[in-house]
Amino acid sequence: MLPYSLRKDYLSFTDRKWDWRYQINKEGLILDKNPTLYELQPSGVIKEHICLLEET
Repeated sequence: MLPYSLRKDYLSFTDRKWDWRYQINKEGLILDKNPTLYELQPSGVIKEHICLLEET
């Protein structure tokens, strides 16, 4: 389980290697349909992986 941190514009779960983020809208609601996963590489490069949930 990744520790979480609540930021102004997003909710983040990170272990300093991976950073899973959900955006928060103006009303303070978490937008959970399209999260973003960031890979934090040792070189300092941040690789973005955009997740798109399929409708079932």
